[in-house]
Amino acid sequence: MFLKNHEQLCFRGTEASGLVGSNGKDRQQLEIIKGHGLVRDVFVEQNICKLRGSNVIIGHNRYSTAGRKPCAINCVQPFVVYTAVGTIAIAHNGELVDAKKKREEVLHEGVGLSTDTDSELIAQMVAKAIALNYKNRNDVDWGDISKELAVTMAAINMSYSLLVMSYDRLYAIRDPYGNRPLCVGTIYETEGRFRIFFGQSTNNAIIAEMHGSPVAYCAASESCALPSMAKINFEVGAGEIVEISCKGIRSVCQMKPNTSQAMCIFEYVYFARNDSIIEGQQVQSVREQCGRTLALESHVDADIVSNVPDSSIAAAIGYAAQVVII
Repeated sequence: MFLKNHEQLCFRGTEASGLVGSNGKDRQQLEIIKGHGLVRDVFVEQNICKLRGSNVIIGHNRYSTAGRKPCAINCVQPFVVYTAVGTIAIAHNGELVDAKKKREEVLHEGVGLSTDTDSELIAQMVAKAIALNYKNRNDVDWGDISKELAVTMAAINMSYSLLVMSYDRLYAIRDPYGNRPLCVGTIYETEGRFRIFFGQSTNNAIIAEMHGSPVAYCAASESCALPSMAKINFEVGAGEIVEISCKGIRSVCQMKPNTSQAMCIFEYVYFARNDSIIEGQQVQSVREQCGRTLALESHVDADIVSNVPDSSIAAAIGYAAQVVII
């Protein structure tokens, strides 16, 4: 199921793809598969079998906005770092506006970086927060890194939607501006069929229950990546950290959202798939309305309205409908 849904997001990144899995028991050992190309090219039977014992899986399809092209294999996400509480993996959608400054700070503190990507920088900042708070931990719940994630979140600027995996749970995180989409869902099995329900407090991830119902929880950048039985979509809130584990879904931190929300306009213009739900709206309907608005503001007598690229088909339809070409 995971691989099929992971492939649903390959349009968001075609340079490379990666998956990291955990058996939910060993906090040091993660299974890692990465490669250049599309999902179907990277994940073949010979390597995907390594993930069959995994209860937690996190994935990422690369569309680079920072770093060298073509990317080296160590630039392919998810990034895996070894920390004082165990191995963690991080998948990042977005771009840090102050990455150069933060990079210099981290390097001056003696932390080594193996790539020039801002995503690895976030991973190392989380590892640093874990190290600084290690002596203050008074429990043995090694998978709980919510406090350290909140510290990291407060130290970095937009934009980011993050999926962070410890050995037995997943965290879905969205910056206070809500710049990149992220949603969470729950899958139940009824009468041999999967049914999915979305919960408030989805890069791509799934965490499976050990026993009973619900069957699994999942998260993805877009709702189109989740099973087709989905009826309702609730997004991770701006500035929110959502914890997903075998115990369920819960909001563990809510930073104050920025007063001026800043959803990336290119999600509607280009990135997102037509059938996804973002900010409670179907992307296709938003694009059609943009076309209608453009026709009202900039009317042109024409016989044909075309599209470039394909993501603008809906806008072209809206424009044509408004000027009564169709």
